Amino acid sequence: MQMTDTASADARDMRTTVIIPTFNRAAYLSQCLDAILAQTRQPDEIIVIDDGSTDETATVVHSKPGPIIFLSQKNSGKSAALNRALEAAIMPYIWIVDDDDLAATDALERLSNALERDPDADFAYGRHDRFRVNDKTGRCEHLPTGYWVDCGADDFLV
Repeated sequence: MQMTDTASADARDMRTTVIIPTFNRAAYLSQCLDAILAQTRQPDEIIVIDDGSTDETATVVHSKPGPIIFLSQKNSGKSAALNRALEAAIMPYIWIVDDDDLAATDALERLSNALERDPDADFAYGRHDRFRVNDKTGRCEHLPTGYWVDCGADDFLV
């Protein structure tokens, strides 16, 4: 898209690549991809980088609709997987999503909007909720933050 005379010269190109590193977590990956594909602001590129899985990871990825780029490599660790996906990504913004994450349907929209509102911001982040599904009741149980300490906005924001 070209900018017109009335468009701001500072407008950001918010096209986004979602990178999902994975290793032997096909069951989680399916739900993760469903959440990414249901975003109110669709990502422009989705890269799943398989770090040497021996489960049904490839089958899960290929069963999903949409333009998902599937890369695989010999098991080399998450950092190596992320680096390979970063080299392949072509969009100006990157959203790294773990294979067991379930993103809220408006997550990308909110993160992108935060960056669009503040031209000086270099990144955006959001909160997370830890949970598990109770095997007996099937209900979602929210958990404490775990190793993440509670902190105020001033701890992160300038």
